[in-house]
Formats: sequence, C-alpha cells, structure tokens
Amino acid sequence: MHHSNDNLSAPGRGRRRGAVFLIVLWVIVILTSVVLVMSRGMRTEAQASANQVSMLRAAAIERAAEQYVLALVAQNPATAYMLPEDYFRAYELRDGWFWVIRPDLESNELTYVFGLADEAGKLNLNTASNEMLLGLPGMYLEMAAAIIDWRDSDENITLGGAENEHYLMLPRPYYCKNEPFETVEELLLVRDFTPEILWGRNPTARGQISSAFGSGGAFSTSGIGFTDADLARGLYDLLTVYSAEPNTDIEGNARVNINNNDRQQLFQLLVNEFGQARAEEMLAGAGTQPFRNVLDMYIRTGMQPAEFDAIYDRITTTTARVRRGLINVNSAPRQVLRCLPGLDENDVDALMSQRGAAFQDTFSIGWVADVLPEKAAAIGGLITGRSFQYSADIVALSRDGRAFKRCRIVVDARESVPRIVYRKDLTERGWPLGQEVLQSVRAQEGIPSYAAPLIGGRT
Repeated sequence: MHHSNDNLSAPGRGRRRGAVFLIVLWVIVILTSVVLVMSRGMRTEAQASANQVSMLRAAAIERAAEQYVLALVAQNPATAYMLPEDYFRAYELRDGWFWVIRPDLESNELTYVFGLADEAGKLNLNTASNEMLLGLPGMYLEMAAAIIDWRDSDENITLGGAENEHYLMLPRPYYCKNEPFETVEELLLVRDFTPEILWGRNPTARGQISSAFGSGGAFSTSGIGFTDADLARGLYDLLTVYSAEPNTDIEGNARVNINNNDRQQLFQLLVNEFGQARAEEMLAGAGTQPFRNVLDMYIRTGMQPAEFDAIYDRITTTTARVRRGLINVNSAPRQVLRCLPGLDENDVDALMSQRGAAFQDTFSIGWVADVLPEKAAAIGGLITGRSFQYSADIVALSRDGRAFKRCRIVVDARESVPRIVYRKDLTERGWPLGQEVLQSVRAQEGIPSYAAPLIGGRT
C-alpha cells in the first residue's frame, strides 16, 4: 500500500521539479541579461574613458605645438613664414602628431599647405583706406563704408556707411563701436557682413569643402581677376588686425627721419655711407618737396639699388613709434596686393614674379621701385619687407585616432620673447585634413607618407 502511494505521488514531484527548473532557467536568463547590460555599460564607459583620455592627449599635443611655433618664431622672427613645409607636416610626438596649416591662396582650389601665415601679408582692417578695402574680392562700396564707420571715432556717416542710426534699429540693437577692430571676427557685427562673406560659402562644412564650387553666390565683385575660389573662400584669410612693426632698425635703434632739419640728418647719413660728393649729388636732384616715403626718396635721389638697400632699414618719414598695417610685399598674396592703390593686374603679376629673386636679408623694398618705377612712390608708405606677427592653424591628433584638437593662434614677435596675442579653438569646425589620414591612423598604419597638399576646405 505504501509502495502504491509513492507511485501516485511521482507525477507531482516531477511537476515541482519542472517548475524549479523553469525558475532556475529564468533566473539564469535574468542574470545573463544583467551581466550583458553591465558588460555593455562597462564597455561604453571604457570607450568613453578612452575617448576622454585621447581628447586630453590631443589637447596636450596642441599646447605643445603652440610652444613649438613660439620657438620657431623666436629663432626666425623675420622669416618664419618662409620656413620649409617639412617643419610643419605631421610632427610626431609620443602621444600623436600635429600639423600647422594655412590656406593656399595662390591655388584655384580650396586647399591647404603647411606653414605659418604672415599677418603682414594681409590687409589690416584698422588702417586700410576705403579704396584699399574695395580691392578685396566681393567687396562693394556700402560694405567698405560700413567698415570705416565702425572703426572711426565719430558719428558722421560715410557715404553708404552706417552709424548708430542703423545698429540701434536692429531687432537686437547695439551701438556702433567707433573704435578699432580687436579681431577679424568682429566684422560679423558690421552691417552687411555675414558668416558666408567672412568665412566663405557653406561655413558649417569648412573642414570638408569641395574644390568644385559653382559660380554665383552672395558676392558682387568690384575688382577684376577674381576667381570662384577667391569668393568661395571668403575674406577671413585676407584680413588682419595685428600687423604692426616698430619704427626702428633691425637692431632696435631709432631711424633717421629723412625730412627732419632740412634733410641735414639724411645728408650726414649719406656722407657717412657714400662720401660727401656722392651725398651732394643725390640730394641735388631730389628737389625741395618733402619725401612722401622712402621709395619716393629712392627714386628722386637717383640712388643705385645697392645704395638704397644699405640704408633702407635706417630711414623713415614718420615720427610714429609703431607703424601699423604695412603690407609685406614679399609675402602678400595677389588678392591683397590688388588692394594697393593704383595697381592693376599687370602690376600685381610683375610684383609676384620678381619678389622671390629680389628678396634679401636687408628686407629692402627698393626692388619695388625697380619693378614699378612709375607707381612705387604712391605705394611706398603702405608696404614693408618685414614681418613681426604670424598666425598658425594647429591640428593635433591622438595616436589612436580617437580625438583631435584644432586651434588658431597669432604670435607677436616684436619683443625678444614672442608671445601669443590671440587664441581660438576651432575643433568644432571639423577635421580639416583628408579622411585617409584618420583611416590610416585608426588602422594603426601610422601617417600616410604622401606629400601632396592637404585636401578639404578652409577656415
């Protein structure tokens, strides 16, 4: 009887065992799911941590690149923009690489080259005349006048310009500054200026701009010889507020004002350099009118090129301690040289073709008078052969390719120790080099060995 009861209870025990098995199975499933979720979360956290570490490394590399640029400028204060591209191409550090790039303004495509940009090779917003501003690609009368009114100290409206009457009527009103520009980006506060005009078309994709822009757009050019690329780039890379040089010679000594004391100081300088007879001969043909600038003196005295080069750095026609906005004819692109008053395309071509052969360690601009004898005196007070400020567009990449940092700095080398006077983070504008660089680094293949110009847009 007892044996029969055990047989009758077996199915019940089987059902209970099945229920326990199902419960255990569900517990295993739940625990497995929890483990998977936690693993995924841990993996995500690990990836986020790795990305954060890479970002910090990229930022550290960028800061190191700034110090590298400062050191190069300190060693080459007058010619840093002439340093070979290899100084700035994929410079390797322990945790990654950095590049220093600048837009290739001589190309008809929106490409980069490696190196520093000379701020004296740009048009200074605070010193350029209305006529010079109108030489810029896409510039028209009202825009140039608005720039003049923004920076001048009065409330008088330049023809076509804008003062408080305009800015205070805006939906979000503000006052016309009536003081010098502090940055080029400040142009966005000036009437008629937009990000497209300043930065170029499609500004949100500046790091990936195609070189195949079509013609047409928001620009109406008042100049000649401008290409679609000139207009597509925008104005930013042609403008500066930093160009300034001390009115001293290369050793820091005061210059001789050639118009002072009835030219007695100039006469004494010429006697010391070339002898009294030659000094008298030079000044005899110069006439009595004050010299407009040093090139005017060069032409009117009948100096030989070597004679002018010997004294160029020691003479001046102004008492100003600092000369602002002079354009370096040895580095300025043709888009900026066009802004010099009275020059046409043939004149610009002549300057571009001769300046490489004419450049000397004296930084003399006498060669300009030899190339443009009829026009040199008119522009002599607007040009220079020296440079003191440089901008660097730095791109830093972590070794694993997870993160990059991009920053633009401007370095002032007027003092014995160069210093950074402007710094702006450009990382949000995207990766400006070719995608193959990122792909190669992420595949642990290192930096591609090709030496072609960088592809992509501009900033």
